[in-house]
Amino acid sequence: MSRIDELKEELQQAILESDEYKEYKELEYVINQNPELKRIVDEVRKNFELQYTKEDNKLNAATDELNAQFDEVRQQETVNQYLIAEVSLCHIVQDICLSLVQTVDFNMDFLSD
Repeated sequence: MSRIDELKEELQQAILESDEYKEYKELEYVINQNPELKRIVDEVRKNFELQYTKEDNKLNAATDELNAQFDEVRQQETVNQYLIAEVSLCHIVQDICLSLVQTVDFNMDFLSD
């Protein structure tokens, strides 16, 4: 096994053992116990994803609209904690990806032509 494969396995294990991942999975379990709540949370998540596909100059308006639309469901502590835990876990994965991409020197000059 190569050193990179070993480090990938270590990183995978570190993520699975992290407090952020454990909290996310615990809250996911609670949400999944209630099919109607899961449906609503998935709708929030779907709209949250769509919000970030919009243009940057419309991001604040989209965020405000999303918060207003799902304010009632986010007032449920478990739902709010779950969504926060999911975002936290996503930030960890994004940070890992960005650190790897920034480390590797790919010649991407052809994209600017």
